[in-house]
Amino acid sequence: MLRVMKSLAVSYDLLYKRLNDAERTAVRGKLIAVCGEYFKFFQEPIIAGAGYNKHHGSVDAAPFGAIALALLGEAPEADAWLKLIIKKYVDYLLPHALTPSGTSEQSSNFWASTLHYRIFFMDVLRRITGQDLFHDFPHAIPGHMALAAVAGRHPRELRYNESNRSVLFGPSYGQLNFWSPVLVFLAREQR
Repeated sequence: MLRVMKSLAVSYDLLYKRLNDAERTAVRGKLIAVCGEYFKFFQEPIIAGAGYNKHHGSVDAAPFGAIALALLGEAPEADAWLKLIIKKYVDYLLPHALTPSGTSEQSSNFWASTLHYRIFFMDVLRRITGQDLFHDFPHAIPGHMALAAVAGRHPRELRYNESNRSVLFGPSYGQLNFWSPVLVFLAREQR
């Protein structure tokens, strides 16, 4: 549901000037109603920090943070939502969602997905508020995993029908097209 709400919030932000007051009120109302429940959800101790799935914690927190950013200055709740998600990132997700080597303990695709969501939230946070978690957590978007997986030698023979295989140790659904937004961001951010 948060991914759908994130899409609605991004659309709201992009279309803001084209929406009339009634339409803005309707969209804001839906976002506030759904996200009010998620605000409670994110405060439950098992979900707030240690113990909650690190990858899915990232996938859940980033959209909620993006929604809060889209509603800043329009919904009083958005300030508290954003503070909660920043705290979740600072206290738990940035220090612990990836291993010290910069990989995911679950799969290479979870590395890419975790970074997709970090970038999605943290880049917008930096642009809107000036708070730069990339600076505060310089190892937040590690590229070593990608360099090793994309630049390494690939086997001559594949055991599966993966003629488009471009990422070592990754399933077919997580090939270069899945990794490319992260790789482009890493190239821009880290030169």
